[in-house]
Amino acid sequence: MDRSSAEFGFASCLEGYAEAIRQLDVEELGGSQGWSPTDDEQILRVVGEQGTVLIAAKRPSVRVTVVNYSTPGRTVVVSSSDDACELDAVRVEGKVLVQIDTTVNVLEGMQLATQQPPFTPLIWITHRGAVRDLVGVVGLHQISGQLTSKGRSRRERPGQILEIAESSSDGKLVGVDVTRLRQAPHLQMLSELSVFSPDVTSLHELAVRFDRLTRSSRTLRGRTLDPIDSAVGTPQEHAHWFRDLHNAMQSMAVPASTRAVVRWCYTLLEHESIKPRWSPQRETRAAWARCRMRRETLESLGRWLYRSVGYGQRPSRAFLSWLAAAVGVTLWSAQCRVVEDGTIGWAKRYLEALLSPLGVLRLRSNEATTLLGEVVLEPVAYLLVGLPFIFFVIALREFFRSPLSQRS
Repeated sequence: MDRSSAEFGFASCLEGYAEAIRQLDVEELGGSQGWSPTDDEQILRVVGEQGTVLIAAKRPSVRVTVVNYSTPGRTVVVSSSDDACELDAVRVEGKVLVQIDTTVNVLEGMQLATQQPPFTPLIWITHRGAVRDLVGVVGLHQISGQLTSKGRSRRERPGQILEIAESSSDGKLVGVDVTRLRQAPHLQMLSELSVFSPDVTSLHELAVRFDRLTRSSRTLRGRTLDPIDSAVGTPQEHAHWFRDLHNAMQSMAVPASTRAVVRWCYTLLEHESIKPRWSPQRETRAAWARCRMRRETLESLGRWLYRSVGYGQRPSRAFLSWLAAAVGVTLWSAQCRVVEDGTIGWAKRYLEALLSPLGVLRLRSNEATTLLGEVVLEPVAYLLVGLPFIFFVIALREFFRSPLSQRS
């Protein structure tokens, strides 16, 4: 069959299908007993006035019907009499509501760009329904089953949810992009789900778009997602959004890395919101110099140092800072006290600097000497290495702390 005629964005889902595609008007499908796949008709296209539904199925136990529903008109119901049945793929475009009462391997949602604002398809997943991989953008009318999105590449954005009309305590959202849920009631509905674990990369990408340093480093590593046009707003607005998202996740059993990324994004955006910025059209350089001595500038400087240890939220950043500080102190120590025994001597000197905050290991050739050769400079070396180490311990504790644990 001609795969392009099926309009699927994932051509691999069409492997093994027959050439015939059954096309029915939504009124025709509503006036019949429904549709089930056969050997000659394994793909159904349901066409309505404001939307299209494309369904690919091989097993005859799948049944597609149309029922009346107040909004947004007619509802296409995909169900199955066999609990073990799986639907291969469903593609929804435009203003249409699809009720899923079975397992769907791939669900693709697309907005109808011919309308302004674009029509977004709505998905209703019942307690018997499950979507294993969401692609594109959809709105959730109601969810009592499970909705999962899997990232296919490092640049491809996972499935996005644009709105939630009603939620359910039995609903499960895993790996989806929720960065376009901008209204507070939508985030409140997320807290009512039984399982909620959003996509971490999209959250991080939303925050670092305001930070040039992190954005540049991610671009060089090829870890950026495809951009979206709707990610607008000030750092303060996005910081408030991350705060509400964190509150919605308070009682959820999510990976520690996810919770740490949400807190880190909030702190980064809070930092970005207080950075002093110079506008050459409105200020002179003298006024800018005076501005840099303001309280906000001093706070921004402190936050830059705090950022080097991951804002106390990401142990990896503090751990790397600890290793880097130990390298600096080792090179400083080599200027004050000669390193003996070649490579072994350098390794001992580095371990001596690295473990100096612990006071556990003192690998030095002469116990009467100090790390820097002078007793008065020894506390400086301990401070340079000890501060990143302390933040590493704090971040590690915060990383593994359960939201049910009381803060001491």
